[in-house]
Amino acid sequence: MTTETEKPRLREKKRRITQRRRSGILILWIGFWICVNIFFLVGPWLIIPQFQQGEAPIISIVDVIFLLLFVINLIGLELVWFWKKIGLYLLIGSVVIFIILDILHVTPILFTMFFLVGVVILYLIMRIRWQWYE
Repeated sequence: MTTETEKPRLREKKRRITQRRRSGILILWIGFWICVNIFFLVGPWLIIPQFQQGEAPIISIVDVIFLLLFVINLIGLELVWFWKKIGLYLLIGSVVIFIILDILHVTPILFTMFFLVGVVILYLIMRIRWQWYE
């Protein structure tokens, strides 16, 4: 049972939730980044001949880190979809790890810049409706 003082708060919360609408550019951008991350997550199994021939490929620790980063990216994008700021912070953290790997000369600079620019554009799109994110 709700008291009379709680009813206006519940109505206000329900009204705020129903007013949240994602912009078309945000939907397209999140969809694009989900596709990119799925491609990078599944891509090695589709491209590398060792995987296609059924041989046991040699997987390095860097490959495992990349797989984890792409999974973290997908989780971050899902959280952004559900109006959570922590999703953007997860994406920023994964870009920082990409930059560290780039400094160690493990990843190409173009790869790191691709993800950095993507997160910056996502932030600029999210900034318009930043107050709606929890």
